[in-house]
Amino acid sequence: MCSNPAPEPYRTIVHATEFFTIPVYLATCYTMIFKCPLYFKSYRDHLLCHMIVNILIELIFSSLYIPVPYLPTLMVRSAGFSKDLNLSGLFVIELIIIFVLINGVTVSSMFKFRFESVLSISTKKKTKTYLYFFYFSNLTFAIIIVVFFVTFNQLYILMEKQKLLLYSTITNIPIEVLCKSTILALPLNNLYWLIFVLSMVICMSVWFNFILYIGVSIILIFSGAPKVLSSKTLIMQKSFVRSLFLQTFTHMLFLGFPVACVIGELILKTGWNCGFDFLIIFN
Repeated sequence: MCSNPAPEPYRTIVHATEFFTIPVYLATCYTMIFKCPLYFKSYRDHLLCHMIVNILIELIFSSLYIPVPYLPTLMVRSAGFSKDLNLSGLFVIELIIIFVLINGVTVSSMFKFRFESVLSISTKKKTKTYLYFFYFSNLTFAIIIVVFFVTFNQLYILMEKQKLLLYSTITNIPIEVLCKSTILALPLNNLYWLIFVLSMVICMSVWFNFILYIGVSIILIFSGAPKVLSSKTLIMQKSFVRSLFLQTFTHMLFLGFPVACVIGELILKTGWNCGFDFLIIFN
């Protein structure tokens, strides 16, 4: 039961998407490394890091993980090759979250770069708020790593106990709940689980506010840009910023929104399970 692969046609669809997305990512990386214009090289490193993290997330999610949900229970089993490596579902979930947060770091660094590129030298010396905000947002990522490391053993033990409790009290619950590769939501009255959830909420909120702050600041700078930038530079900068906002919106739609739905379901106990549905569909 625990070694069963993901059901068809879901497994085929997950792997089929890799044949489309991975070549696109690799072709983009090749272009940025070998065909990058001179004026684009300083920004290229940020994009390249972001692209590499995207590739790793894609491979982890569609090969190592391959989530199989058991609705309406808030329970997901890892059907990727992590089950063959005897990795716990909690470990794989935390690994994915870490890479998603690294993705957030790369996005915030790109916003920081774009913001600095439209600032004049004198204004850059006076404006330090964005730097403090940027460093604080990255500090929250380090805090998440510490929280994961400190709470992992306790969460794993509590989750295994919760699995046994659910299996013994709920008659129609799938037997896969007992698998090591299965992760399920714990009650929020548990301190370790509450810290785990709140740390992610705080981290996502800080990054969202940082990107919002930088985005609004860039728009305000563009409103007075003719005094500082040439028309050609302004057009190029606006093009970069538009693409960055579109990229950020895509991440928020396909990653941030489903995760927010899952967290909301855990807190409110709605029983809708839309967050898990969105995570499966979008990823």
